[in-house]
Formats: sequence, structure tokens, C-alpha cells
Amino acid sequence: MDFSYLFTLTGAFFIGYAIAYAIKMSFKMMIIALGFLFMAAFFLQTQGALTIDPKGLNSFVENILKSMHNALLYFDNVVSNYPSEGLGAGAGFLYGLKKR
Repeated sequence: MDFSYLFTLTGAFFIGYAIAYAIKMSFKMMIIALGFLFMAAFFLQTQGALTIDPKGLNSFVENILKSMHNALLYFDNVVSNYPSEGLGAGAGFLYGLKKR
């Protein structure tokens, strides 16, 4: 019997789970830190100590969205070319996000 398919599927599942769990745990801390950063930036802007360029902020957000789009295209490529690894990692990722 060849069990390589099973090992590939479960390995990808656990890798996807670990990535999702790490993202989920760090996301909470990142949201709090970004909230304090935005509050400080808005306070400094109202006091005249900081000037926020709307065009620069817009290009920064566009670059982040392009990076996220490229990551999704990469994941789509993995699922298309390596269905067992992609589906296993996707299932593990979703399970990691739902797990408390």
C-alpha cells in the first residue's frame, strides 16, 4: 500500500492549521497596536505636529491590497497544481481559524 498521499494530505493540513493559528493569535495584538497608532496619529494631526498625506496613504493601502491579491493568486495556483496539498492546507487553515 502507498500511504504517501495520506502523509502529504495530513502534513499540509497541520501546516495550514499552524499558519492560521499563528495569524489568529497575532491578529488580536496587531489590531490593538494599530488602534493605538491611529489614535496617536490623529491626535498629533489635530495638534499640528503631524501632516498625513492622503495620496501617500492611498498608495500605501493600494500596495497592501495588491500584496494580499498576489497571496490569494499564489494560493489559487497551489490548489490548482497540487490539489492534495492545497486542499489539505486550506482545510487546516479554516480549522485553525475556527478553533478557539
